[in-house]
Amino acid sequence: MRENPRIDIILKTPTVLRIKFFDDKKRAAISFSCGLLAVINLAEQTISKLLVSKFAVLDCIKLIEDKFLMTAGIDPKIRVWNLDTER
Repeated sequence: MRENPRIDIILKTPTVLRIKFFDDKKRAAISFSCGLLAVINLAEQTISKLLVSKFAVLDCIKLIEDKFLMTAGIDPKIRVWNLDTER
């Protein structure tokens, strides 16, 4: 039986947990089940920032003035990300 490469790609893709749109509606912050948080430019369809939270599941996102992201997940930490410095 032959393997289907499309199924392998689908299984390796992380699950999208939350999507938050910025005020300008041209960017979105997306959290994935693997602990990544991506800021995507929707107009150009590119990833402008990629933040890593050390494999913590981030299932809550709050945008503050389009400059800071507050995230929370299943661990007891609340993280505040500065989008300019990516820390």
